[in-house]
Amino acid sequence: MVRTRGRLVVACLVVLGSAIAIAGGSAGNRDATAVLEATSSVSYGQDIVYDLSFKNDGNSVFTHVIFQMPAPTVDGTTLKASNPRASTSACAVDTSGSLSCDFGQLRPEDPAIAFKVVWKTPGDTSQPGRADGLVASGTWLIKEGKSTNGNETFNVTEKASLLGTSTNANLSARQKAGGYQLTGCTAPNASSLATDQALDASNNPVATSFCLPSSFVASVGSGLQSAITEPPKTDQANYAHRSDVCVAQPGRAEGLVANATWLIKEGKETNGNETFKLTEKASLLGASTNADLSARQKAGGYQLAGCTAPNASSLATDQALDAANNPVSTSFCLPSSFVASVGSGLQSAITEPPKTDQANYAHRSDVCVAQPGQDCDNPNYLSQSFSPNKLSLVFRVSAAALPKKYVITGVSHNDGTSVAQGQCDTSGFCVLSITPPTNKNPIWTILVESPTNGHFNW
Repeated sequence: MVRTRGRLVVACLVVLGSAIAIAGGSAGNRDATAVLEATSSVSYGQDIVYDLSFKNDGNSVFTHVIFQMPAPTVDGTTLKASNPRASTSACAVDTSGSLSCDFGQLRPEDPAIAFKVVWKTPGDTSQPGRADGLVASGTWLIKEGKSTNGNETFNVTEKASLLGTSTNANLSARQKAGGYQLTGCTAPNASSLATDQALDASNNPVATSFCLPSSFVASVGSGLQSAITEPPKTDQANYAHRSDVCVAQPGRAEGLVANATWLIKEGKETNGNETFKLTEKASLLGASTNADLSARQKAGGYQLAGCTAPNASSLATDQALDAANNPVSTSFCLPSSFVASVGSGLQSAITEPPKTDQANYAHRSDVCVAQPGQDCDNPNYLSQSFSPNKLSLVFRVSAAALPKKYVITGVSHNDGTSVAQGQCDTSGFCVLSITPPTNKNPIWTILVESPTNGHFNW
C-alpha cells in the first residue's frame, strides 16, 4: 500500500506565482491524503479490488478533481490487467482501456472521496509466481485535469503478488489462490476460485476449487474477498489432509444505516412540523484491504456481559492467522461476573498495527474497554477498571511473521517493564502463559490478565 500525504512544494518563485494564479490561493494550502490499497496476493486470471480515497486536507478548494488509472501491469512483461469496473458512476473507461473518474469540486470540509475499482488480472497459473509482480498506479489531478505543475498532481502506486508457478509456497498456485468475487457459478463444471488442479503426489497432493451459489451477484463495492490455502510440505500433520477456504464478508464504510423518527403530537404524523427524522451510519468491519475497515486489524462493540476465556470472547479480531497479512489475533473476555444495563454498557475496541507500522507490526495489540459514556475513538477516553477482577486476554502470533529465531519471553502493559511468564507487575497485570510454536502449530499463544485495558507489546 502507498499512502501519500504531503504539502506540495514549488521549486522556485516563478512556479509559485504560476500556482497562485491557477489555484487562486497559496500553493502551501494544497495539502491532501491519497490512498491506493489492494490485497497482498491474487491469482492470475482473477479479479483484484483496489480501495481508493482522496481527502482535501488544506485550506483551498480543489476546483476540479479527476482520478486517472491506467491498467495495472505485470512487472517485466507486456501483460496488463483488463475490464476495469468502479463502485461509482463518476468513473468511465476511455479508448485506451484506462479508467478516468471526474469528481468535480472538493472543498476542505468535504468528506474524503472513497470508492473501489476492480481489474481482471491477466494470464493463468502457468505464469511464474511474482512477489509484488502486479503494479498499479494512479494520478489525482486537482484542477481541470491539467497536470501543469507538481502542486496539482498526486501520484499513488500499489503492488500485489501474483500466484503462479513457484517453489515458494507463498507465491505458488499449488498451495494458494486469491481473488475478489462478484458472481456465482455452477459446480463442478466451473469454479469461482481454484488452486492448481494438476495433481502431483510429491509436490501438489491436493487441488481445491469452489463455486459461490449461482444466484450470487454483487456490486463492485460489495464483492467478497476469497482465498484458498493448502498446507505446505513442511506442515506434515496437515499436508495432503487439509484445505482452508475463505470467503469473507465485505468491510463496509458507513455500511450500517440507522433511521428513526420523533413525533411531537400524540404519535400522529399529521404534518411535517410534528415530525423530526434522523439518520446515523456506522462502518462495518470485515474483509477489506483498507486497514480501517478490516476485521484483521480492528474490532469494535458494546459490552453488556462478561464471559469465560479462553473458550469464549467478548470481542475478537480475525482469528485466521496469516504471516503476510494477519500476523496477530486478539480476543478478550470481560470478567464473568460483569453485567451492565443498556444505559451503562462499555464501548470496546481492538486495534492491531497495520503493515506500514513496521516497529509494532506483529508485536503489539491495543485494547480499549472504556468507562460508561466514554468513546474508544477519543484518544483521551477513560478506561474501565475491573479490579479486583480482571480482563482475560489471548494473543496469538504467527511465528513466521517474527524475525528469525525471535523468542517471546515476556509482555509489557502500557509501556511498562516486560513481565515474564508466571509473573505479575505492581498494577496487577499478569502473564499467565506463553506457549511457543511447534511444527504442527507454528503459532505463539499468550494468555494474560489485567485489571484494565491498554496496549500490549511482546
